[in-house]
Amino acid sequence: MLRRRGFCRSAAAAALAFVVFLFLLSDREALAAAGFSDVQGHWAEQNIVEMSAYGIVHGYPGGLFKPNEDIQFQQAIVMIINALGWGEEAAGADLTGLSFPAGTWAKEYLALAVKKGMLTKEGLPWLNPKRPATRLEVASLLCLALNFDPDYTPLNFRDAEKINKDYRGYVGAIVKRGIMIGLPGNVFAPEMNITRAQMCTMLARLIEQNWIAPPPPRKRLVGRITGVGEDKNTLTVRNLDGETTVVLSGDCPLFEGKKMVARSALLKNRRVKFIVDHEQKAYYGSLLGDFEPAQRSVEGFLVSLAKGAKGYSLVLETEEKEQLQFDVWDDALLLEEGREITAPELKRDSFVRIDLDQHSKVFTAEVFQPETVRGTLIELDGAEMIIKSRGVRRDYEISKNVQVTRNTVRQMDLADLEPGDYVSAVVLNNKVFQIDCLSDVVTGFSGMVSKVRGKSIYIYVQNEEKRYDLDEKVEIFQDGRRKDLADLKRGDYINFQVADNKVISIELIDEEEGEFTGTVLTSARRTAPSSRCAPQKAWSLITTSPKTRLSSGTATR
Repeated sequence: MLRRRGFCRSAAAAALAFVVFLFLLSDREALAAAGFSDVQGHWAEQNIVEMSAYGIVHGYPGGLFKPNEDIQFQQAIVMIINALGWGEEAAGADLTGLSFPAGTWAKEYLALAVKKGMLTKEGLPWLNPKRPATRLEVASLLCLALNFDPDYTPLNFRDAEKINKDYRGYVGAIVKRGIMIGLPGNVFAPEMNITRAQMCTMLARLIEQNWIAPPPPRKRLVGRITGVGEDKNTLTVRNLDGETTVVLSGDCPLFEGKKMVARSALLKNRRVKFIVDHEQKAYYGSLLGDFEPAQRSVEGFLVSLAKGAKGYSLVLETEEKEQLQFDVWDDALLLEEGREITAPELKRDSFVRIDLDQHSKVFTAEVFQPETVRGTLIELDGAEMIIKSRGVRRDYEISKNVQVTRNTVRQMDLADLEPGDYVSAVVLNNKVFQIDCLSDVVTGFSGMVSKVRGKSIYIYVQNEEKRYDLDEKVEIFQDGRRKDLADLKRGDYINFQVADNKVISIELIDEEEGEFTGTVLTSARRTAPSSRCAPQKAWSLITTSPKTRLSSGTATR
């Protein structure tokens, strides 16, 4: 009998080397499932075809599969053990001290089932191995074999009370994972015999949900079509691992939903699943639906993106320093600066925003590169701030863990920042993570360009021509657009900022409508110096700190 408690904790093997054992089957080289004459239109047709493409199930001579035929109890044991890759271990199982029921041909498998904790030694002699297996028994055997903990959460089936209480936790564990989902009418039918079609469906779910791996040399390939050959027999499929060229076998069936479709449905950007061999030859294909809109999004710094036995998994550290782990679709879209990248290209500590579907599984991840924004703090309000940079006011969110310094050295509180401070902010996805207050070292001026010579610039400030060195990364802009040094002309009016006697930013301004830093003393025509490069017009200013701002009027010319 089935083991009720104290079941085995052995780890399930990764490989799926499994052939469904049919007691009456004489021809193991049966026709491909796509040619089975008795599965077309059957509710489990797609699962049967898929399991056949994996080489997991075979049919009867004459092109039959007999999807509604019951499975013997001992056949169910054989199927599950082979599904978990324990077939070779079963072949060498120790039969010493075990009593077997009469008429069994699967003694080694039953012996291994006892060793793995699926069956009890005491109940073994009383089994009827040839009787049909029930849905309750198969659910319990799967739970024990897969080493799932029993789940006693109440089941909402109409016939839940008919499930033997000694095995209800096993059924709960299988149902919770979606491996068995009940029958029409919201019933579980625990005593109903399980059929070949139902077994194919459960095995398909085990592989699809990565509880077990496909049987080598077959494997599952999920991705997005990026190229289609003229004959529709050759495709390029892209996923997190990169691009793969797939060649469809001559009799490769193609499904969309539960219906078979023509290869003309293979179009670029369609999501697909193929069963392929080591040469990327496909024996089964299925068109998958597009991802639904994100149920929620999460931002944080990437800790890891790794591929395990169950596919890709991503770990993200949030602003609250909490580490969250998410499963990732094989064909999830990874973007960096608008460019699609592969999983190996996604670097640790990158700041990413992930989009999650209804199962909290990642289908999009976008990487944001750090941007340094320098400008004047206009407004600071709790979790938001406004910075004027390159003449443009921009709103930013402030990270809960923002780091604030003064002149890159001294720590300071966010509340100590004041409007008018000149700041340098590190921004990721419009969110500020670091702020450096530079007001003590940066001075703002207004003036008029005299000339540019190499790495120096000459500017008339307060009627006096002054020379400044240009910072290697000097920013030049006008109306929020970047400009080059070559765009500076003699007589241009500018606001500029200086640190360590080097000009770090220059804003070209409209002399009629510009904003200047400083206090206007006069606005009148004056006589230019005798220098050839002297300007013909100028503002006369007394320069003040960047915190003093006023809008100029129109110059008298």
